[in-house]
Parts: sequence; C-alpha cells; structure tokens
Amino acid sequence: TMGEQAGNRVEIETTHVSSFAGDVLVLKYAQGLYGADKEIFSKHLSAEQQDRPMPAPGNSIAFVPGSSLRVQHVIFLGVVPLFLFEYAEIREFGRRTLSAVAQCVPRATHLGLTIHGPGIGLDEIEAFESVLAGLVEAVRLNEYPAELRRITFVERNVGRANRLSVALRHLLPNAQIATGTRGPLSALTKDVQNVFRSVGYASASK
Repeated sequence: TMGEQAGNRVEIETTHVSSFAGDVLVLKYAQGLYGADKEIFSKHLSAEQQDRPMPAPGNSIAFVPGSSLRVQHVIFLGVVPLFLFEYAEIREFGRRTLSAVAQCVPRATHLGLTIHGPGIGLDEIEAFESVLAGLVEAVRLNEYPAELRRITFVERNVGRANRLSVALRHLLPNAQIATGTRGPLSALTKDVQNVFRSVGYASASK
C-alpha cells in the first residue's frame, strides 16, 4: 500500500530446514559440521560437492544442491569453532549472511537461515536478537541483495518458534527491516535501536 516503507519481511517458519522453499539457504560451517548444517551437507550435497574444501572463518562457499532441496543455492559461511561461537560472532554471522548472498546469488528475493546458539548453550532470544542485529546492520551498510524481499528463520521446534515470533514482534513491530533512505533503525523505538546497537557486543561480557 502507499506510504509503506520498503523493506525486507522477516518471518519465522515452523518447519524442518530441508523443507524450506526459497532462493537460498545460509548455514554456518564452524570448522566442523553440526545439526542442521551437517544434515543439509551430508544428505543433500553430492559426493563431489562434499569433497570441496570448506571455508575458513570469514570465508564462504556456495553450492547448487540437487532436487531433494527446495532452494536453488546453499551457502556455508565459515565461522570460528563452536566453543568460540558466542553472541558477537552470531551478530557477525547475520551481517555476513546478506553480503554473502549479495555476492553469490545477487538476484535472490527470499533467503532462509536457522537460529544458532540454543544448541550450544546460548540463550535463544539473545542469539536471535544478535543475528537480527547483524541483518539490520547489513541493511544499514547497504550490503544486501538489491531484490531481497523476505528473510525466513526456519525453526522446527514449535515452542521455540513461538517464542522467537514474540521476540520478533517486539523488535520489529512491522516484521520488516526497512530499506528506505532513512535507514532500518529510523522507524524503531529508542529502546529497540539500543538493543540493535549493543546486542552481541554487550552480551559477551555477561
């Protein structure tokens, strides 16, 4: 409708990561494979693809999976090993997600990713806030695919998906990251702006 600021819609989808349908799925490679990352790699990539060297922290690799997945591309972002993967690193993962997609799949309109942290003992809401802050930062820095319209967090645990939805409504009442000229933070309350500025950095010191 007229007057609505342009933006990327953010949503939580309660489904298995292998069922996600979109342009690109972004996963982490924590110098080893775990959970959803491991499942997608081992079940949906060819033997030839699995032989390719996986990315060091800071690098990424894109695969075109077989027809068993409903995405055109899978990107693995190299991150530090899990025991070093804290809120600041999750925030950085969020920021790097959009720039990696912009480089590898520049025409992507719909991106999927999973929540990182709860499986390794981090607080699920703080982990979610951290990755969301990274996504917002990437938009603020204009490091995102120009045609991106939807960002879907895929979470198969119904209880967690519900809790994340509540957190999402609190942080982004319109469920979107604004991409207008005033930037993604302009429409948000001061409290939420402060969360997005500090989460991930302050969290680590707790």
